[in-house]
Order: sequence, then C-alpha cells, then structure tokens
Amino acid sequence: MNLTMSHNPCSGRRRREPIAAGRLPEANDTSIERTRRMKDLERGQLADVLRGYLRSETIAPLPLQRLAAAYPDTVDAVFRKILRRRDFTWTEHGEALMRRRKAWYYEREPRPGVTVIGDRLLELAFGGRG
Repeated sequence: MNLTMSHNPCSGRRRREPIAAGRLPEANDTSIERTRRMKDLERGQLADVLRGYLRSETIAPLPLQRLAAAYPDTVDAVFRKILRRRDFTWTEHGEALMRRRKAWYYEREPRPGVTVIGDRLLELAFGGRG
C-alpha cells in the first residue's frame, strides 16, 4: 500500500492516507476522488504510471485512448506534462503518439481478445469433453 501526504483543511495538519498504487482517475470516481487523483498526477506520482503505459509493450493503446476520451478537458495538459511537450494536443498528436509508441500493436492484424462460440462448435472442438 502506498501512502501519500494530504492536507487536512480543518486542522491545518498533514495526514497520511492510503492511495491505490498507480490508480488513474476513472469516469465513475466522485468529484473529490477525481480531484485528488488529478492532484496526485500534478505532483508527478501518476505521471510515471502513464509514462509506463506508453513504454509498455504489453499494454495496447486502448486504455490511453479511453482515458483521453473520458477526460477531454484535461487530456492535453496531462500529456504535455508527461511528454514535456508544450505544443501537444491529443486531437492533433494523439494518434501519431500511439502509432510511434505502440508500433508493435499496429504492425499486426487486430484479433479479438474473446471469442464466443456456440454449443455445437464447443462440442466439435472438444469432442464431447467440453
């Protein structure tokens, strides 16, 4: 469990509170949770997580694209910060960024992660042992 320092406005003192390691803001977070996570990002704690997502060869572009779609008002500022590029905008540069950083993903034909098959095909595939 990671701990972060947060300011308690009532007492004026700082207290330690747990945060999920590397958890990015989510669409269903309350506004307080979202604000706290964005402040964590501003402090650089979550910037490393996003940089890791960009570098990883096991994480497809989809989570980053969904994050950008969920936060259209702040996506440009976040990526400017983590990429250290003042001129970055997701609408202009996002696709090129994904194709450059996730080239391995775009080099092959996309395949579904899950395939639903019917009972008959299951029976044929496993010879009645399914």
